[in-house]
Amino acid sequence: MKLLYRQTRKRNRGPESERAVSSAHSIFVNPADGRRGGIVIIAVLLIATSTMTITTDFYNDVINHYSAVRSQAEGYRAHSLAMAGFQAGLTALKMIPEEFLYTKGMVLNPPNIEMDKECDDSGEYCTHLFITYRIQPEDGKLNLNNLVLTGDEPNEPFRKLLIRFFDRFQQTLVEKEMDLNRDAEQRVNALIDWIDLNTNEYGDGAESSYYDALRPPQKIKNSMLYNLSELAVVRGFNRQIVYEPLISEEWKNNRENRASMTDEEKEMLQDEDWIIANNLTAYVPYQASIDDKVNINAARYHVLMSLSTGMTPEAVKALFKLRRDKNGYIKNLSELQDLPEFMASSSQTGLSLYQELVGTGGEISGLIKTQGAYYRVIGVGSVVRPTDNEEDKDVLGIRRVWGIYEKNSQRLIYYAED
Repeated sequence: MKLLYRQTRKRNRGPESERAVSSAHSIFVNPADGRRGGIVIIAVLLIATSTMTITTDFYNDVINHYSAVRSQAEGYRAHSLAMAGFQAGLTALKMIPEEFLYTKGMVLNPPNIEMDKECDDSGEYCTHLFITYRIQPEDGKLNLNNLVLTGDEPNEPFRKLLIRFFDRFQQTLVEKEMDLNRDAEQRVNALIDWIDLNTNEYGDGAESSYYDALRPPQKIKNSMLYNLSELAVVRGFNRQIVYEPLISEEWKNNRENRASMTDEEKEMLQDEDWIIANNLTAYVPYQASIDDKVNINAARYHVLMSLSTGMTPEAVKALFKLRRDKNGYIKNLSELQDLPEFMASSSQTGLSLYQELVGTGGEISGLIKTQGAYYRVIGVGSVVRPTDNEEDKDVLGIRRVWGIYEKNSQRLIYYAED
């Protein structure tokens, strides 16, 4: 019976049955062959993916190298432009009378100068080459090195002036929880200890024992500051205090009323005046000579307010108005006698503000001047390409060269490149 059943099944198979059996055989009977095909496909995909990854990495490396080379080339051009701007500023200081530099707007904020424009054949894509230079009177700021006299003794009148200056920011530092448990006098005393040569702590300042105990420890300088950035490591200071705006809440609230202010009132106190670094400087004078006189043609609001306990916002406002009337340059200190705010007598000294500041008497006698002696000259070169956004631009390269120039001796006493 089994043999008859097998023969019957065999006789009943037709062509379609044969194909079905063959198909079933290819799918089910040889699974190993299917696995081998799948592995081959996966291997090919992996090789393709790996090749694409290698190609992409190589392409990115080429792009990065190209960008680096282009950046270096554009940086070289920008440096050449910056040097040209720096030399232009020095030449202006040497050849042009100071009064003309002020009245013609060449001091403080001169315009950018477009030196050249390079375009492709279509004229659609252009690269612009700019020179920017600045001539900034450094003696309109307070030079921290004037704190210590050549005999290693504190310059007491200047110390009191600096205390008044930092005290103007103290409330804001407290509000922002940035006072570091130090008040204005403690900060100034710590700065004296940082500069003087001795190891005796001045008042409640900070000598080497304080800096040695820091983690990591820090070495006290015991010498003059070469750059204002050094102030950030002195006890009671940090970079945030030195370089960030310390705008008081009162000023923020009154800022909305600026539309109704006069031009003198708007110029008198601006947001940038609340940055400590815009009011201070640190350079070593030529032959280390002390020149603590403040140039009133370049001094900002907080510097002027710190000159005397008798200085008032009304007196500063009158000074700013006089500067505007004189096209930015007060030629002689005697012109201050025309301002009633400077002629009022002080209840503390019996002297007028004019007498105290110009030199007739008082603890800070003769602390102001109208002619600059030290100037910061800055040359900036930039290679830029405009983008579709008119307010934006692609900066291909930018460099800065700057130094401090002593006008009377015609010497460059400091030089740096960024």
